[in-house]
Amino acid sequence: MILLPWLLLMGEALICLLFCAYSCAGIDEDISQYLYKTAKENRFVYEFTDKSDSRPDFIYSPRYSNGRVVTYYAHWCPHCKHFIPKYIDFSNKIHELSQKFHVTIETFAVSCVPQAKICNDNKIHGYPTVMFYPPNSANGTKIERSDLHPQEIFQMAGVSTVAEEVDEKAVAVMHKYSSKNSEKDNDIPPKPYFIHRSRSETFNDAHISFDFAMNTAIFTQTGPLPEKPKKALREFLLVMRRTVPLNSSMQPVVRDLLNNFEKIVKGSAALNEIMAKHPPPKPINKWSQASSQHGTGYTAGLWILFHIMSVGLVQWNQFAIDDEQKLIPAAMADIQRNYIENFFQCEVCRLNFLSDFDACMYDRCNRLATTVIGGTIQQLIQYPLWLYETHNAINVRLRKERIEQNFEKENFTTQGEVIWPSFTSCPTCWPSRDKNRWNELEVYKFLQQSFWLEDLDSEVLRILTHGEIGIKSKSPIIYRNGYGDGGGDGFDYYYIGSWCCLILAIAVVWYRRRQYDQRGLHKKIETDIP
Repeated sequence: MILLPWLLLMGEALICLLFCAYSCAGIDEDISQYLYKTAKENRFVYEFTDKSDSRPDFIYSPRYSNGRVVTYYAHWCPHCKHFIPKYIDFSNKIHELSQKFHVTIETFAVSCVPQAKICNDNKIHGYPTVMFYPPNSANGTKIERSDLHPQEIFQMAGVSTVAEEVDEKAVAVMHKYSSKNSEKDNDIPPKPYFIHRSRSETFNDAHISFDFAMNTAIFTQTGPLPEKPKKALREFLLVMRRTVPLNSSMQPVVRDLLNNFEKIVKGSAALNEIMAKHPPPKPINKWSQASSQHGTGYTAGLWILFHIMSVGLVQWNQFAIDDEQKLIPAAMADIQRNYIENFFQCEVCRLNFLSDFDACMYDRCNRLATTVIGGTIQQLIQYPLWLYETHNAINVRLRKERIEQNFEKENFTTQGEVIWPSFTSCPTCWPSRDKNRWNELEVYKFLQQSFWLEDLDSEVLRILTHGEIGIKSKSPIIYRNGYGDGGGDGFDYYYIGSWCCLILAIAVVWYRRRQYDQRGLHKKIETDIP
């Protein structure tokens, strides 16, 4: 009988422990249903966890001012778990672009087991489902995961033409640096074969040439486009939509052409009608002096467009969250080739380009990647560098043709002078003034600063400058809001619950033992024993 009180105490403690364990298990099970709340690398995906609110504003309110992307998922779904790191990467890049464009787009996650009513209201029938909600709208649009690219989202949010003057600072800094370096060279600078072109003029020239090509070069005969040129045009417009900056004036017209593609390939009237809705920036059909000085501005502007798209390939792949979204450099080169074959009307120029291309000149067949799996930025920049080298070779060939046809005296220019950029514009591009060698990294920097609406703090330029391998994302700061911080460094409810249970059990045993001693129950029991 002496053991009876102790058995009672131990029973009470055991019941307390079982109750606490059950409670902790419930907490752990509840938290386990919210995958993004416990994801360690999450910073900007806001996991909605409030069960008391069945109609959160970010889904239901037509007055919600920001655009938002919402992924609906189930915690038991293996594909949902595999999608977590991609969606987190996507969220980080959305945040980066939001700061750049000054347009806020938020990213949310809704777990459909604890939030079943919300998912039923939005007719979520499969996991994961990604929806985009425009600013000031509660009407969501489903996005296929293969199309979940940050630039596509900003297009859906209405980010389009912004003044293309914005990043002249980068070019100004670059030219200031170049002039400072050239002062160290005592040689007399060569005469300016290439006139400086502002960034606004660069994109204006490209737009004018694109407009001119669409209006004059697509239909050279009546009737609908044959299948081969039709395919070439569609592929060119598709990559152009991805590789021209979001805030370029060319984006709206390209999207309109693609949305009405089956209509525009039936005849020139429909194509010209759409082009008339999106005229180039003023002054219309007036190329810059830099583009017009060596002939027509059309070919110079077309080459500018090709260079913009080549740098855009690197930028697009940098922001892609999945290999399936990325553009393959070798395939993009083929698309450019097919466009020139079908729509560039200077026959001699076209045949020369196709001959060099098909002969794998400038090591095209080896240097351009045929896959993007495991690719690095160093590999991606080979496409804009190959195009740059091809363009300079054309400049050299044209100089030779002018001399042979007596249009130009041999001492009018040197071969080095017709190779772009000039030594004074980019002294770091050339180890020597004779331009027989060039620095790939410095040339790519110059290309991006010349043909992209980007500042000197570009992620691509930082990676290249610091010699990092592969494409890496920034380490974003932690962001918190009313829907949960989304971080994975919070409380671990299982361990905290376990310690609470243990402390409570000890307290119950101590309290009951104290009562037992004060009442003298053990003495009474011992006295009653015969």
